[in-house]
Amino acid sequence: VEAVFEWLLTREIFSLLDFTVSGPAGETVLTQRGVEALMEHLGDTDIVSVNRRDAELITGGEIESLDDAQVAAQRLVQRGSRNVLLRCGGLPLRFHGTQPSLRTARNGDSSGNFMRDLFFDGEEFAIFEAPFVAVDNASGASSALHIPILAGIGRGLSLEESIQQGKRYVTDSLRQAYVSSKASFEDHRS
Repeated sequence: VEAVFEWLLTREIFSLLDFTVSGPAGETVLTQRGVEALMEHLGDTDIVSVNRRDAELITGGEIESLDDAQVAAQRLVQRGSRNVLLRCGGLPLRFHGTQPSLRTARNGDSSGNFMRDLFFDGEEFAIFEAPFVAVDNASGASSALHIPILAGIGRGLSLEESIQQGKRYVTDSLRQAYVSSKASFEDHRS
């Protein structure tokens, strides 16, 4: 961590920190010492991106709604982050939201479900939504989100425009993966 930030601080480049503490099965992939080292450098990056589960671990609070996500994002800014992108998944807008469970949507469309990301710049919040797309394996979706964000910044777009571009790219990619997997399944059934 120290070597990466030592290198980063000698460059004048836009930087995105994908703060990853846990793996896909919930296993720890970063030690407490690693978490502490990253926490010391939150202000050395332009934006910190973190998923809901990891945000709970590093901020010490449960995130059961976007209200909770706002509190977690504020805590990250209080700890030094300039901007925070909290990848919330299918959280309801409010604690007592009426959004059905994502587990009920397995037909490739949103069925009323949305995947939400919360952006906080230290002053204002923005919510980025896209319909939930059911695919068997969405591994790598966060990387697919980050690449267009960085590309947008490189082309001179604002951070919010770049996040919107990334959200659109991931959703379109997942839709294409769903269409391809459905076609493959239909071919095998024939």
